[in-house]
Amino acid sequence: MTDPDRIWSEAATRLRAEIGEGPFSSYIAPSAVRVDGAGQLVLVTPTAYARDWVRKNALRRMNELWLGL
Repeated sequence: MTDPDRIWSEAATRLRAEIGEGPFSSYIAPSAVRVDGAGQLVLVTPTAYARDWVRKNALRRMNELWLGL
Protein backbone atom coordinates (compact mmCIF):
# COMPACT_ATOMS: atom_id res chain seq x y z
CA MET A 1 0.00 0.00 0.00
CA THR A 2 1.47 3.37 -0.99
CA ASP A 3 1.79 6.12 1.57
CA PRO A 4 -1.15 8.20 0.20
CA ASP A 5 -3.30 5.06 0.20
CA ARG A 6 -2.31 4.30 3.79
CA ILE A 7 -3.03 7.88 4.87
CA TRP A 8 -6.41 7.88 3.12
CA SER A 9 -7.35 4.49 4.54
CA GLU A 10 -6.65 5.57 8.11
CA ALA A 11 -8.25 9.01 7.67
CA ALA A 12 -11.34 7.44 6.09
CA THR A 13 -11.72 4.97 8.93
CA ARG A 14 -11.60 7.77 11.48
CA LEU A 15 -13.89 10.00 9.47
CA ARG A 16 -16.46 7.22 9.06
CA ALA A 17 -16.58 6.80 12.84
CA GLU A 18 -17.04 10.54 13.33
CA ILE A 19 -19.67 11.37 10.69
CA GLY A 20 -21.54 8.07 10.56
CA GLU A 21 -22.06 5.38 7.98
CA GLY A 22 -24.83 7.12 6.00
CA PRO A 23 -23.03 10.35 5.12
CA PHE A 24 -19.74 8.53 4.69
CA SER A 25 -21.23 6.01 2.26
CA SER A 26 -23.05 8.71 0.31
CA TYR A 27 -20.34 11.34 -0.05
CA ILE A 28 -16.90 10.09 0.98
CA ALA A 29 -16.76 6.41 0.00
CA PRO A 30 -17.50 7.03 -3.72
CA SER A 31 -14.66 9.56 -3.83
CA ALA A 32 -11.03 8.82 -4.62
CA VAL A 33 -7.76 10.24 -3.39
CA ARG A 34 -5.16 11.25 -5.95
CA VAL A 35 -1.74 12.86 -5.64
CA ASP A 36 -1.31 16.06 -7.64
CA GLY A 37 1.87 17.27 -9.35
CA ALA A 38 3.06 18.91 -6.14
CA GLY A 39 2.63 15.72 -4.12
CA GLN A 40 -0.51 16.93 -2.35
CA LEU A 41 -3.42 14.62 -1.62
CA VAL A 42 -6.55 15.62 -3.55
CA LEU A 43 -10.03 14.21 -2.98
CA VAL A 44 -11.89 13.66 -6.25
CA THR A 45 -15.65 13.40 -5.81
CA PRO A 46 -18.02 11.77 -8.30
CA THR A 47 -20.42 14.74 -8.43
CA ALA A 48 -20.47 18.47 -7.80
CA TYR A 49 -23.10 17.87 -5.12
CA ALA A 50 -20.76 15.49 -3.27
CA ARG A 51 -17.92 18.00 -3.64
CA ASP A 52 -20.04 20.76 -2.13
CA TRP A 53 -21.19 18.49 0.71
CA VAL A 54 -17.62 17.53 1.53
CA ARG A 55 -16.51 21.17 1.48
CA LYS A 56 -19.31 22.20 3.79
CA ASN A 57 -19.38 19.26 6.19
CA ALA A 58 -16.14 17.32 6.21
CA LEU A 59 -13.25 19.14 4.55
CA ARG A 60 -11.86 20.81 7.66
CA ARG A 61 -11.82 17.53 9.57
CA MET A 62 -10.37 15.63 6.62
CA ASN A 63 -7.51 18.12 6.43
CA GLU A 64 -6.88 17.74 10.16
CA LEU A 65 -6.78 13.97 9.82
CA TRP A 66 -4.52 14.04 6.74
CA LEU A 67 -2.08 16.44 8.41
CA GLY A 68 -2.04 14.34 11.57
CA LEU A 69 -1.15 11.21 9.65
